[in-house]
Amino acid sequence: MLCLTDNPDATASFLPRGRTWECVSVDALPDQDRVVWNVFGSGRPVWTCKVPVPVGAPYPDRRVVVIDVASASQFDAAMAALKAGGGLPDGLICIALEGARFRGQHNRPWTALRGNLHLTAHYRIDAPASLVETGLTLLPAIASARAIREASDLRAQPRIKWINDILLGGKKVSGVLTATHVQGPMVERAVFGIGINVACAPAIEPTPFVLMPGSLADYGISLSRILEALIGELDTAVATLRTTGSAALYKEYRDMADFIGRTVCIWPEHCEDWRTAKPLLQGQVRDLLPDLSLDIEGNECPVRKGRMAYL
Repeated sequence: MLCLTDNPDATASFLPRGRTWECVSVDALPDQDRVVWNVFGSGRPVWTCKVPVPVGAPYPDRRVVVIDVASASQFDAAMAALKAGGGLPDGLICIALEGARFRGQHNRPWTALRGNLHLTAHYRIDAPASLVETGLTLLPAIASARAIREASDLRAQPRIKWINDILLGGKKVSGVLTATHVQGPMVERAVFGIGINVACAPAIEPTPFVLMPGSLADYGISLSRILEALIGELDTAVATLRTTGSAALYKEYRDMADFIGRTVCIWPEHCEDWRTAKPLLQGQVRDLLPDLSLDIEGNECPVRKGRMAYL
């Protein structure tokens, strides 16, 4: 595995100790590594080091990029590279230790604080969209929840709020995003964005749409432990999706659903001010359907989009 960073000292808390870093000219990097650094490095100097991986690891030549302070969203940078046809390597992991202009769903801001995990991952999928499209939406939420369970030695039991919030004790500790590159009937590549509040919860005023933020601090989970667990769970979930499609991931997501059986309000998808806008509907969620729509009592048609608030 090759690591690339703009600040070797900043990696000390979560990469193996004793690594030898080398400052390299960007122009001297191999072609693919130069592409990666041009996407995420923003003109900074680059240091590289090789980290051994266990025999049989699914991505022995994985690239891991660590940026100390990212001036813009790495998820956005990866999406732009996808659209431009940039050759990002399979299994690429990009981490920002701190950042600005990060975002969640529908460009809503995400606070990127040091001590928390801000990860962007790129994978080749090469599977029919009809088999994997639903699973790609679910995959980063499932991987995050699995990783939190694993890193806490099963003490933490996260739940999921429709459609991409991970909760612990009723507080939001993680949010996820998915973007894809589709060619004809095939999903060729996917980018996942995952933010997990590890060391601290951001100072965000909760709303009916966004629950009180929490963190993993009460479980004693380190940044290095959750990072290791999350990368492993992403690799596993992508392999499952490639071979079996979305069905297994849908079942696991449904099993972790915090909203089934709850009474909710659904507002329009782009609603920001719940004080002046009227909700579209209200009722008890009876089930989550395989296309990720909601079966809500009193509504003939499944609900496919919107902003959910618990009552």
